[in-house]
Amino acid sequence: MPLWRRLTTDAERRIWISTEHLDVVTILGGMRSLLRDRAQAGVDVRLLLFKGHGLQSISRRKTIKTFNGPLRGPSLMIFDDVMLVPHDFSAVAVAPVIRLHRRRDDGMFEAFVHAFNDSWIGTGNPVR
Repeated sequence: MPLWRRLTTDAERRIWISTEHLDVVTILGGMRSLLRDRAQAGVDVRLLLFKGHGLQSISRRKTIKTFNGPLRGPSLMIFDDVMLVPHDFSAVAVAPVIRLHRRRDDGMFEAFVHAFNDSWIGTGNPVR
């Protein structure tokens, strides 16, 4: 089982993903039922995707938002206290990925979480 799928299955608090890469949206589309199940289990699922991504909302909660311009910052995949920061989605299967673990409140992990949250709050267009 791929790491990102295992992390999605195991997440208990949050699954936050931001990307402008179509490859990731395709993968997320294949995981729609898993993401819906996680949201229904109380996991905070947030997908910040480029406009025109083609996915429908995963649950009744507003879990997908779109943005019009380029993503400010790297693509992120946050699963509870583990984060994947992919280098290049054009070769998803072989691309290098930075894996960060939350160790303290003021570290690099939290900086990325705050950047995601700022983008989430500042972005309109929730998908219904």
